[in-house]
Amino acid sequence: GGGGSPDGTTERVLVVELVADRFLRKMVRTLVATAVREAATGADKDVLLRLARAGERAATAPPAPPEGLIFAGVGYGNHPAWDAGGGARD
Repeated sequence: GGGGSPDGTTERVLVVELVADRFLRKMVRTLVATAVREAATGADKDVLLRLARAGERAATAPPAPPEGLIFAGVGYGNHPAWDAGGGARD
């Protein structure tokens, strides 16, 4: 069956889709790390929105390590000729 690695173990995969008109350096890694941390504690599903509204950077987790994070693509609204898929790392 699918979802396993060549050695027969099961791999856990987390897919995060973020949409914005711009991103700051390490912003995606910080959002992913904070989401994982908060999910592990059973936080409410709107916790990231509440943390963003609070404006307290100290309340977020340190950025996730780049290993395993994949940049899958970018879109430019109504410009499909400019849309691109990647494979580049964060």
